[in-house]
Amino acid sequence: MRLGRQRHEVLDCSVRGLRFTVSQQPAPVLGTIVEGQLLFRRNAQTAVRGLVIRVQNGEIALHMPDSEIPSAILRSEERHLLSHYRTWAKLRLWPPLEPGL
Repeated sequence: MRLGRQRHEVLDCSVRGLRFTVSQQPAPVLGTIVEGQLLFRRNAQTAVRGLVIRVQNGEIALHMPDSEIPSAILRSEERHLLSHYRTWAKLRLWPPLEPGL
């Protein structure tokens, strides 16, 4: 996510909200409106505008009551992530074979 000149890692994303990290100060303040660009791995991007509803442990939760992230973009990103990480997920063994892992 790009806010001004700063870029932030997005942790969670849905149609009307997202959660991102803030490593540089000042962080957005609870109750303020934030505007920026949400950038996806497949070169899609969309403008976002939302209300900061949580600031905790270097993470910001943003609720977007007046706008949505287009579902087509979210589905495309989901397909990309599933195709990229599905093989990796199959290689992981769970539960671990050795106690304590």
